[in-house]
Amino acid sequence: IVPTMAVDLPVDAKIMAGSAPSTMIVRPGYYGYRYVYKGEVLSLADTEVTVYRRARDPQGALALGGDNPLGLLNLSSFPGSKLQNFQVYQDQSEGYSLNVDVENGTISINQYWPGWNKCGVDGRCPELPSLTQADVPSDEAMIAITNSFLNAHGIPTTGYAKPEVQREQPIYTIMTEPGATMPAVDLPQYVPDTFLITYPELIAGQTAYEYGSTKAGLKINVNIRDKKVVSLWDLKRTAFEGSLYASETDFAQLVKIAEQTGWAAPEAEGKAAEVQLGTPQLVLTKVWQSDPANSAKQQELFVPAYSFPVLNAEALGGYFGQNAVIVPLVKDLLDAYGNQPQPMPLMKADLVRPTEPAIEPQGAPMPIEKK
Repeated sequence: IVPTMAVDLPVDAKIMAGSAPSTMIVRPGYYGYRYVYKGEVLSLADTEVTVYRRARDPQGALALGGDNPLGLLNLSSFPGSKLQNFQVYQDQSEGYSLNVDVENGTISINQYWPGWNKCGVDGRCPELPSLTQADVPSDEAMIAITNSFLNAHGIPTTGYAKPEVQREQPIYTIMTEPGATMPAVDLPQYVPDTFLITYPELIAGQTAYEYGSTKAGLKINVNIRDKKVVSLWDLKRTAFEGSLYASETDFAQLVKIAEQTGWAAPEAEGKAAEVQLGTPQLVLTKVWQSDPANSAKQQELFVPAYSFPVLNAEALGGYFGQNAVIVPLVKDLLDAYGNQPQPMPLMKADLVRPTEPAIEPQGAPMPIEKK
C-alpha cells in the first residue's frame, strides 16, 4: 500500500513538461469503486481448512515474590503477582532498549535515545543534507545489515521467508476537479532516512498476512545514513496450534463476497471506478479474537483466505491504497458477518483447542484430530 500526501494547488494551469516527479499523480473526481472479478474460475475441493493460533509459553507471566527492591512496599503482600512485561536498556553509546512482553511472548527493540543523541546541550542539532536516490543502499546491503544485527543478538530466522525491503515512496497527489487542467509544479522526490525490511512469517509453508495485503512477520528499520538498525518489532514465538474448520467450497460465492467490497455514492450511480480483481492466491490472514478462557485477553489466529489481487491499481491512481481483497475461507466467519469480506468477526470459542500439538517453526505437517 502506497501512502499519499495531498497537495493543495490551483487547477487553472498545466504541468510544465518534465517538471513533475514520477511519484506525482492526478486525483480524478471521486465517485466510489465497483469491484469486478476478471480472473479464472477455481475449483475448491477441500471441505475443511486449518486455522492456526500462535502458541504461548506454557509458563506465561513470571511469578514474583519477596520485597520490592525500591523499598517502597512489600511485594509479597500481593499474592499471585506475576511479571507481565519489562524494559531494559543499554547504558552506552548507540545502545538499545528492549521491551519484553513475557505473557504474550513478544519483544521489540528501539534506540535508547540518550546513547544516540547528537544534539548539543543548547538543543541545537546538526543539519543533515537531504538524501537522494544515489544514497540508498541496495536491497542486499540493507539485508546484510539486518542479518548481521540478528546474528549478533542470537535472533533466529527459522520460520521466515527471504527478507524483503519496502521501497515504496510517498505519492504527491494533486487535488483537481474532473476535467480540470494541472498547475505548474516541481516537487522534490523525498528519500527517507529509514527503510523497512520485513522477514515474512511462514506457517505450515504458507505466507502469513496482516488483515490486508501487508505480510506479517519480523519488522526491522534500518537507518541508511548510519547503516545501522534503529528498531525491531513483531519478534514472536514461531510455534502454532491448529484446528480443522469447515471451509467454503463454492468459489462463485467467494467471488461475490470479494466484489461486495466496493461502494459508490448514491448520487453517482454509473460513475464508480471499476476495480479489477485477478485470480486469487491462498494465504493465511491474521485475526485477533478474545481468549475463550478470559475475554479480557486476545489471541492471535491465522485463518486460510483467498487474496484477490487488484489488477489496475496503477490506473486508478496511487491514492487508491489497496492492492488486494482478502476473503477468508472459514464458513463460520463468512456466515457470522453476512458474507462480507471485512472486518472479520470473532471466531467460536472452541475453534482452537490448546491441547493440540504445536507446529514447529519450519511448518512441518501436524497431526490434527477432527472434531
